[in-house]
Amino acid sequence: MNMQLLCGFLIASLILTGCTAHVTAPSSQDSAPSANMQHNVDKFIKNGLAFKLGKSRAKIINNLGEPKSIHVEKANTPSALSTYAAEGVADETYELFYDGLFISLYHAAVEKEDLLQHVSITDSKYKVRWGLDVGCSKQKVKSVLGKPSEEDEFAFVYKNELGSESYVHFYFVNDIVYKIDWWYYQD
Repeated sequence: MNMQLLCGFLIASLILTGCTAHVTAPSSQDSAPSANMQHNVDKFIKNGLAFKLGKSRAKIINNLGEPKSIHVEKANTPSALSTYAAEGVADETYELFYDGLFISLYHAAVEKEDLLQHVSITDSKYKVRWGLDVGCSKQKVKSVLGKPSEEDEFAFVYKNELGSESYVHFYFVNDIVYKIDWWYYQD
C-alpha cells in the first residue's frame, strides 16, 4: 500500500509541475569521464551532446522537429570548403532556431554537403555528456574537464588537443552554467 501511495504522489507531482522526462538509450557516449582531462575535453568537443542532432539540416529537423525559424544567408563567393566554383552555385549558411538551442550549418553547394559550424544551448532540456548541462556548477565543469584553455570570471573555453579552432565555451552567472557553445572548425 505504501508503494502505491508513493507512486501516486510522484505521478501527481510530475503532472502538477509539468515535468517531462527525456528518455534516451544508454550509449558509449554516456561512459564515465577519463582521468585524462584533455581526453575528456577532446571527447566533449567532438561528441558532447547527449541528444540526437544529425549532420545535415534535413536530419536535424527530422530528429528535433521544425525549428521556430530558419535563417539562410548566401555566400558572396565560393568558400575554400568548395572544391571548385560552379557558375550560379553559391554556398549558404543555415541558422536553425529552437527554444533554448541554436544551430549553424555551412552548406557547400557544389558538394551538396552540410557542415556543422556552431551549436549553442541555453536550456537544460538539451542534455550534454557527463551532466555538464545548462544549470550545472562551474566546479562540476572543472572537475570533469580540468583547467580550461582560457578562463575568466564569467566563462571557460576548452580547446581540443590539436589546438585547432574547434572548442567549447561555457558561460556562467553566479558560478552556474547558463550557456554552452560548441564551435567546429571545418577545413
